[in-house]
Amino acid sequence: MPNSLKSVGTFFVLLGFVFGVCFIVVTPPFQVPDAQSHYLRAYEISEGELLGVNKMHKSGGYFPQQVFDMQNSFHYLQSPWNSSNWSAEKLSYWSIKYPLFKSEFQYTDSGQRAFHVVVGTNSYPPLLYIPWAAVMLLGRVVHLKLLFTYYICEFFNLLLFLYIGRKSILLVSTDISYLFALVLLSPMSLSLATSVNPNGILIALSSFLAGLFYKNVHEASRELSR
Repeated sequence: MPNSLKSVGTFFVLLGFVFGVCFIVVTPPFQVPDAQSHYLRAYEISEGELLGVNKMHKSGGYFPQQVFDMQNSFHYLQSPWNSSNWSAEKLSYWSIKYPLFKSEFQYTDSGQRAFHVVVGTNSYPPLLYIPWAAVMLLGRVVHLKLLFTYYICEFFNLLLFLYIGRKSILLVSTDISYLFALVLLSPMSLSLATSVNPNGILIALSSFLAGLFYKNVHEASRELSR
């Protein structure tokens, strides 16, 4: 394997890690598209519900009240100018991050649960949610705050994205590797990779499959040219 190719892979990991952590720190929770639904789906799987619950022809599940309280506390950020609670102070960085320290987001199974429709996740295989589900399960065991486990899920997702992305880069030639790194480091890719949206991992897996295809075609053409 050429050293230049390894350098591209290392550069991708370092740059992706730095910018990925910045995305995690700066982006408020649940502001990436469909993050709320994917979070609920992962939480559902962490409780052993792989197929979800069908109620009145709608797929969803029964979730603790604290989960809804945590999500609803950031709902105003999606359209703050339409919110009755809008204020410039509530949009400041520390006001957004303050719920990290609020005790009511500590998980306690009070028995209060409500059904919630989980939209747009039926087409995703449960396997994609297993890493997050494991983090959420561990968080409940050691009594971590819900929002801390949310950020751990984002960070773990970033690490997995970088690992798969580097593997895909090492499969191709040096020239093509720059294109792979550019696509994987695009703002949209990193935004998804630092969220609880599985599309980030799907992008990395797609690049890995493309890398495998390129490698096999390249090796086959080299054999034919002999």
